[in-house]
Formats: sequence, C-alpha cells, structure tokens
Amino acid sequence: MRGACLKDSRAIDLHFFLHEEFIMNIKAPNPAALGLAGFALTTWLLSMINAGWFGGTAMGMVLAVAFAYGGTVQMLAGLMEIPRGNTFGATAFLSYGAFWWSFALFVLFLHGTVPAAFIGWYLFLWGGFTLYMWVATWRAPRALQLVCSGQVISDRQIGFFAVGFAS
Repeated sequence: MRGACLKDSRAIDLHFFLHEEFIMNIKAPNPAALGLAGFALTTWLLSMINAGWFGGTAMGMVLAVAFAYGGTVQMLAGLMEIPRGNTFGATAFLSYGAFWWSFALFVLFLHGTVPAAFIGWYLFLWGGFTLYMWVATWRAPRALQLVCSGQVISDRQIGFFAVGFAS
C-alpha cells in the first residue's frame, strides 16, 4: 500500500531508500551514562543529608531531584535500553527510577504514617533487589561489577540498620 497514491515508481524507490538506508541506520545513543548520572546525583544529595552535612530542610531539593532526575530521567534511560536489547540496563534504570519516585512520594505524603519497621523492610528489600542485580553482573565488565558492589554494600547496610533500629 506504500506509495499507492504515487504514480511514479522513482518516488516509491526514494521512499524505500529513505526508510531503509536513512531511518533504520540512525544509531541510538547509549543511555547508560544518563541513567547512572541520575542515580548518582540523587543518591549523593540524599547521602549528604544522611551524613548530617545538611539538615532536613534540604530534603525539598532532594525530592525535586528524585522526581525529575533520579526518577523520571532514569526511567527514560531504562526505556531507551529496551530497543538496544539491554535487559539489565532496562531493569536497573526502570526499577531505580521507580525507587526514587516511591521514595519521594513516601516522604511527601506518607512520612509519619508508616511504621518504622515497615520502612526498614522497604529499604532492606531494595537492598535485596540490588544484590540480585549485582549477581547478574558477574559475567559483565568489571566496572559494572564495582558499581553494583558499592550499591549492594550501601543498600544492605541501610536496610539492616533501618530494620534493626525500628525493631
């Protein structure tokens, strides 16, 4: 049906040429740098509050970044990984993007209404997810293993601390 309204066969050939040679050969950018940057920046901002460098009044900026960069941009990076066939990248970026959205929504709307032990379990289970993702990197490049190793240690410590503290 393509080109049915065109009577000149050269125009049809041009259509196929543009479709097959131009559109199909556009190389998609690698979204990993974007996804990792969204995760790192948001985590760093929250960690500065957790370390006591800034007080709770700085949480508004963390929430804004969690929605915009750590959440939304990271999810976009995950969606960009799907056509590339990168299941690991899609799973990681979509999941951690959802983590930042859930964290920000929790702080805004549910803080103080959820039992502390349940929050601890929430963090502990995210640590479990990170451990699962780390195992998936065992056949991946060493740099990816190191990134996930650091995240596993961080997530597990926060989860164990939160569960133990709340009990």
